[in-house]
Amino acid sequence: EVSEKTKLVPDSSYGSIQEDAAKKHEEEENINVRAAYVHALGDMVQSIGVLIAGIVIWYKPELQIMDPLCTLLFSILVVATTLDIVKRSVHVLMEGVPEGIDTEDLRNDLSEIGSVCDLHVWSLTVGKPSLSVHIKARDPDQALRDAQEVCRRHGISHTTIQVQRDDCEDDDCEHPCVSDACC
Repeated sequence: EVSEKTKLVPDSSYGSIQEDAAKKHEEEENINVRAAYVHALGDMVQSIGVLIAGIVIWYKPELQIMDPLCTLLFSILVVATTLDIVKRSVHVLMEGVPEGIDTEDLRNDLSEIGSVCDLHVWSLTVGKPSLSVHIKARDPDQALRDAQEVCRRHGISHTTIQVQRDDCEDDDCEHPCVSDACC
């Protein structure tokens, strides 16, 4: 059961945050496009390499070692070019903090609005960070607007912000809380 003092407010500036995120997303590199580009580029380099090796073997049959050498070289090339893509994909799957997001700075900025209870930042995909936060504040409506602005400044467009009204004058106050992390 959710307390009357807990307020979940819809994102009133959804449009502006989403437009900013769309612009940033266009600038970000899509991991799928990058993987396809690296694959096509690798195929082209390998085809040229096989062509050159075939010509060398055609004219000098004693250099047949060129075939396995090309295979070894291309294997190393494929592994080297896909390591970054695999690393970034695993980071997203493991819900790691996105590159370029400093969670301590983010927490400090959100703490200026109110008491930050739970903060989670992860990526939905490469270049699309997400955030979930629970904040206690005296003015939930203003706190929500301020938290949205902080998230936008930190490059986070996909957010779930829960603001709980905090009417306490001091830290020894007894009040209902939806999260054990806050109280």
